Amino acid sequence: MYLVLFVVTLAMNVTLALADHKLITLGFIALIWTLDIIVFTTIWCSKASFIERDPEVSLISLMETFEAESLCPFCRVIRLPQSRHCNICNQCVERYDHHCPWVNNCIGRTNHANFYIHLLLVLAYCITSLINASVSLFKTSEELVIKVPTSLITTSIVTLLAFGLFFGMLISVLVVNQTQNLMQGMTSTERTRRARTLTGGSEFNQSETAN
Repeated sequence: MYLVLFVVTLAMNVTLALADHKLITLGFIALIWTLDIIVFTTIWCSKASFIERDPEVSLISLMETFEAESLCPFCRVIRLPQSRHCNICNQCVERYDHHCPWVNNCIGRTNHANFYIHLLLVLAYCITSLINASVSLFKTSEELVIKVPTSLITTSIVTLLAFGLFFGMLISVLVVNQTQNLMQGMTSTERTRRARTLTGGSEFNQSETAN
């Protein structure tokens, strides 16, 4: 669904850019897409810092050495600082931030930076889509270099404006959130736990996953 949405909007962006001969816009969109596909694939295929269990070490032996609270009963591993058990991946993740359904993977120590770059690229794409659609909005059919059906131009403009506004605002919130995480050296889970604690809410369970 994620890729389908962006492929559709890419086709609309290309249509508007070619119709109005906006070659710089077209080149910028191609650059953003190329970089984001590389980053997205890296996040999607990464192992997200899964904490591997030593098959030769039993849970009983770990419990004899460490406090029970520091062990994960599901993975049978030692919980590292900032690590959490993801119920979706069914594995403990080092420096667990959240499980992202868009990339179908956990965001942890090894791919957190790439995830942040991915958000910035998507935000840049949303802004470019808004600019592209806004410029085309004030163009008449006689001003177009390539003749394209008016219905297709109108549909592309309306769709890109809605897409750019909605996802632009959504991604902006995520960028601000992740920027705060990086500046404070915290994860989304930790910041949510702290906020709930300050408001008198209950603590998160160690095995709870963030959305």
